[in-house]
Amino acid sequence: MELTDCAPLIKQILEMVRDQRRGFSRHLPDNGEETRRIGFLPKGEKAGRPVIVTADNAALELGSPQHPTVSTLLWTKQKELLSRTIWIAGRDFPQIKESPVSFAQVVMVELESDFDPTGPNIQTLSNLTNRIPGYMTRSIPGKVWIRIHRDLLSREFSLLSLGQCLTQAYHESIPGLRNIEVVLIAGNADLVGHLIPIHNRARVIYGENKKLALEADGTISCEDLDCENCAEKPACDTLRDVIVKRRKLS
Repeated sequence: MELTDCAPLIKQILEMVRDQRRGFSRHLPDNGEETRRIGFLPKGEKAGRPVIVTADNAALELGSPQHPTVSTLLWTKQKELLSRTIWIAGRDFPQIKESPVSFAQVVMVELESDFDPTGPNIQTLSNLTNRIPGYMTRSIPGKVWIRIHRDLLSREFSLLSLGQCLTQAYHESIPGLRNIEVVLIAGNADLVGHLIPIHNRARVIYGENKKLALEADGTISCEDLDCENCAEKPACDTLRDVIVKRRKLS
């Protein structure tokens, strides 16, 4: 298996969502039925005008600098690890009466063996601004902040609706996509927090954290000895905590 394959991280997330104590519900893709209902634009079709959702028109905000937020893509070429599933937990959009709230969006894809996952576009597919009427995102690596227009929410737009759109977006854009599982969590900071160390480890695998390296035995190494003045210290501390806990359990 390639060192950059995210199969070990995917297994951790699958263990989490399949744990009935976590409260995830499982759903199947609907072959585009929901995306057509809400007016999701197919690949290559441009919106008439850019989607802008102002604070006054927003019925709901997901994520903020003050709330735990995770957005990550994990890929593998290991066969039969993933299925075609959408996992949902926390509070669905109609149940959220205050905002912003914590939010997590994880997309896990199984790719053909000859597909190059390092292309520039695969990481940006989850940004659905201008593809869903009344849906606006602002994203930086690892985080996404979303505003949902009150008109879109009034049309029963839900976490499952978003999951169907994400599934459709990846299937349209990645040739040879075998399987995809999407995990969405809203309004549950504890569950979102469980995904943060997994995302930090993915940053190492993808080379986004330039100071850390993933060794062949799965440990993390760093050549920078000045931890106290390093911007990556929170991510490293989280990774070390996870490694210590796993070693205690092994």
